[in-house]
Amino acid sequence: LNVFTESYMYMDQSAFQYDYETLRTTGVILAVVIVKKIKNKKWQ
Repeated sequence: LNVFTESYMYMDQSAFQYDYETLRTTGVILAVVIVKKIKNKKWQ
């Protein structure tokens, strides 16, 4: 069980590192869209 948990955590960590740039880019785009929507609602 311990070996399985460690290998699973290592797999998950490497997958996260591999996908980090995509996640960061998506997060930035979402943040910009949300901010624009909030500003549009305030001005209307």
